[in-house]
Amino acid sequence: MRDITIENAAGPSKLQAVALRVGADLSAFYKCSFVGYQDTLYVHSLRQFYRECDPMSNQQNVFTAQGREDPNQNTGISIHKCKVAAAADLIPWNGDFALNTLYYGEYMNRGPGSNTTGRVKWPGYRVINSTAEASNFTVTSFIQGDQWLGSTSVPFTSGLN
Repeated sequence: MRDITIENAAGPSKLQAVALRVGADLSAFYKCSFVGYQDTLYVHSLRQFYRECDPMSNQQNVFTAQGREDPNQNTGISIHKCKVAAAADLIPWNGDFALNTLYYGEYMNRGPGSNTTGRVKWPGYRVINSTAEASNFTVTSFIQGDQWLGSTSVPFTSGLN
């Protein structure tokens, strides 16, 4: 998908309002905007790549939610050079669903909002400080992007910058 805006206007009181559900393997999104609230973009499963996208400025914390049930499933999301921003009416995460089984790794973010001192204290969230550890999550290692992204015409960096 390229140069498209996906938007819903359900508002924060409506909770989940899926506008796009992605479950296709080897999905690439380039210069797209996802605007709305919880689950506007429902990243259901498998390998996906987002480049220069603006995901849901009014969203709850569900940009990277996945529906994976099998821990052995070949699945992952790489987000490169995208703007992920929260609006003033952000709804905080409610409850503890999946907090003990999720994994969010953050490595060398930059720009406004990149300071990690105020991040959530969930067991599965971590700031990655090791180049060796971060290398496990590159486009090549994590989603095998070097094997399929070239045919999409979406620019990507296969390793660490």
